[in-house]
Amino acid sequence: MSLTFPSLVSSDNKVNSYCNFIEYSAFCDGDILFDEFDTDDNGLQLADIIGELTRRLDLYGDIFVPYEIKKDSIESLLPDKENYLHYFYCLYYALQGGSFPVYITNIFEQITDNSLKNYFGTTNSEITSIGQNTGNLRGSIDSIRIALKEVKGNYDVIAPQAKDGGIDIVTYKPLDDRGNQIVCLTDATIGKNWKTSKSVITKLNYWTDYILFKVCPITCLSIVHIVDEAEFYQASRNNGLIFDRTRIMKYYTSDNTLKTSLTAWHATL
Repeated sequence: MSLTFPSLVSSDNKVNSYCNFIEYSAFCDGDILFDEFDTDDNGLQLADIIGELTRRLDLYGDIFVPYEIKKDSIESLLPDKENYLHYFYCLYYALQGGSFPVYITNIFEQITDNSLKNYFGTTNSEITSIGQNTGNLRGSIDSIRIALKEVKGNYDVIAPQAKDGGIDIVTYKPLDDRGNQIVCLTDATIGKNWKTSKSVITKLNYWTDYILFKVCPITCLSIVHIVDEAEFYQASRNNGLIFDRTRIMKYYTSDNTLKTSLTAWHATL
């Protein structure tokens, strides 16, 4: 029985999308034979698919190895699925895309927050949409500013309808009580159209109006996808640090609270 090729949006790379589907299917079913690949009707070449899956293994690295490429199949190396629901979540929305309720997107923000803190080697972060009054962005930003020990900027420029200022996570690594530290402003999205709808660097201008940072923050785009090699430079220029699925998995560590949220989410599918 052939796998069904996922529906594509105009900005999708066909090989990339198909490999997402193979990763997803291998995780769910255990292994996928090459002769199950539905390539003929989609103009795909087996060599291109294997090449992309090999590139992904290199990007995932030695710590997180989700599958193995064998002579005639792709075999999952993650039999304990309950401990890898964060990976399944990313695969699911890489294929599904679209708009979703806040509690679903909040899960991805928490997954990203977990990985970013491990990457930066810090326990300090603020998620703007969780535990905050999303109708009061000024209050949320002021709370973040105080935690960062930075100076208040011009709150009058904050639009009344603004919810999170386009930034979902503020990760920082304090040095002392003077501010002047590494700060990362992250937009985390599970949407499929991130290439055409996201430019996180443009949001930095707003936040440097809100908060008078002593050191200019870096920006980050976190996505459930894996960025095509040919598009990585442009994505970096538009968004700053790129935290795609390979980097998220590499730095993610087990979290019981998040595991509970992922288990509840998985039960709704």
